[in-house]
Amino acid sequence: MPEGPGVDVGWGMVSLTGRGTLNVTPDKGWQVEPVWLPPPEAVWQRLTDIARDGFRNSSLGAHLGFSLFRVLVGFLLGAIIGIPLGYGMGLSDWFRGWFGPIVAFMRPVPPLALIPLVIIWAGIGEVGKIVLLFLAALWIMAIAGRAGVSGVRITKVHAAYSLGASKWQIMRHVIIPNSLPEIFTGAQVAMGVWGGTVVAAELVAADKGRA
Repeated sequence: MPEGPGVDVGWGMVSLTGRGTLNVTPDKGWQVEPVWLPPPEAVWQRLTDIARDGFRNSSLGAHLGFSLFRVLVGFLLGAIIGIPLGYGMGLSDWFRGWFGPIVAFMRPVPPLALIPLVIIWAGIGEVGKIVLLFLAALWIMAIAGRAGVSGVRITKVHAAYSLGASKWQIMRHVIIPNSLPEIFTGAQVAMGVWGGTVVAAELVAADKGRA
C-alpha cells in the first residue's frame, strides 16, 4: 500500500507506511545553495579536473608557482626593509621617535584595505601584487625586529663590552642571534596574513595564480 500523507510536527514529517508503521523524516534544517558552498565531492572533482587539464591555458603547477613567487618576493622585500627598521627602532631613540608611530598606525590596517592605493601607486600588474604583499610583511617584520632587540638581556651586552667587543661585534654575536626567535615568530604570523592577501591580490587582473 502507498504511504499515507505526512503530518508536519515542527521538527520533521511523520507519516504512516502501508504496513501501519510510522515513518519519521527529520527536518533537514538550513540548506546551502551549491552556488555559495559547493559540496566536497564537487570541489574534489574540480580540483582533479584542473590538475589534469589546467586552468586558463596554464597547469596547476604554473599557477602555484606564480603565487609562490609573489609571496616569496613580497616577504623578502618586507624582511630586507622591515628587520633593519625594527633593529633601528630598538636601538635608536631617533628611529623609534620617527618610525614608531608610523609602524604602530599601519600594523592594524588590513592589507586588503590598501588595494585601491596600491592600484593607484603601482597599477594592476605584477608590481602592484608584489607591493601589496610587501606591505603586508613590512610592518610585521619591523615589529618582530624591534621586539627581538628589546628582548636581548642587557647583561649580555655589558658582558660583551667588558670583554672588549666593538659595537659591530655586539650586533653580530649578541643582538642578532638573540633576536632571531622573535623574527621567526613574526614570519609565522606573516604567513597567516599572506594567505588571504595573495588571494585578494590575484583577484585584480591576474591571469595566472588564481587556480
